[in-house]
Amino acid sequence: GAAQIRLRGIVSASMSNQPLVYVDGVRVRSEPYPNPSVVGRRSNNENESPLNDIDPADVDRVEIIKGAAASTLYGTEAAAGVIQIFTKSGKVGRPIWTLETKRGMTQLQPFAPDPAPYFYLDPWLRHGQQQQYSASVQGGADVLKYFMSAARERATGVLPNESLNRSSLRGNFSFTPLRDLVLAWNTSFSSSHISHVAAGVNPSSFVYNVMRQETNFVSSTDTAAISKTLNQRFLSDVDRLVTGLTATYSPYSFWSSRVTLGYDNATNVITQLRPYGFVLQATGDLNLENFRSKQATADVSTTLNLNIGSGVTSNFSLGGQLVDNS
Repeated sequence: GAAQIRLRGIVSASMSNQPLVYVDGVRVRSEPYPNPSVVGRRSNNENESPLNDIDPADVDRVEIIKGAAASTLYGTEAAAGVIQIFTKSGKVGRPIWTLETKRGMTQLQPFAPDPAPYFYLDPWLRHGQQQQYSASVQGGADVLKYFMSAARERATGVLPNESLNRSSLRGNFSFTPLRDLVLAWNTSFSSSHISHVAAGVNPSSFVYNVMRQETNFVSSTDTAAISKTLNQRFLSDVDRLVTGLTATYSPYSFWSSRVTLGYDNATNVITQLRPYGFVLQATGDLNLENFRSKQATADVSTTLNLNIGSGVTSNFSLGGQLVDNS
């Protein structure tokens, strides 16, 4: 689910209160993906977060900018603050490999008083399984440094039809063709396939029919009769590509200039299918939404660092940014 991130509280009545997010200098989508309830209005009403597309194992550090500094550096859209995520980069030396695997289990805890601590969901509850596998390599020489990673995640929920399958790839490269010039190319791709159980407040919802018991819409408390409402699919497929090229030119120790070009392309396909012969709608139906978000950015800046003396320094920066959303 998409977390509501607030760095300075509610700062605007008309603009987004979600902070801007930058990954390796490239502005990326920060608003949640569309709510699946707008498609057929039978889902679990849960937005998905674009931050889920970033593998935490790839993150080197996170920096927060808020207040007047955020608006000054990134414009009025940054009134709610800026989150800057920096992923790992290459280092001079022999290749260093990292392999990691994780396994876990999810168990639902009672959330209602007796005699129905699980709101009658007991016959369908299960232990959710989680598996994560990742590998990365880091190294390089003075001219070329690299960091590459791959990850795979699989999980099932505590209820039927709940599952997650996610794969991600990343390649970060830095090239120094001249002593004063560094070129950095950072690219990541992730693909997520998520299946939800029908959990909305509507006649065909599995959870709703279980909890209503004798007054449900299948007119039965029998497990087999209610299980027929599971014969429907709520799918969300997200593919995400983020790439950026940064050129840093530092002819002197007190002066440097930087140019960053970036592109963020996200697609989210939401599918809700009740097949022909569905228990509460014999004709069945299909609802489909294709959402696409494209964001291109260009950032140019030059910075002058002056040592005034007696431990006093002054930094003067001049730059501009261009963002194109579609």
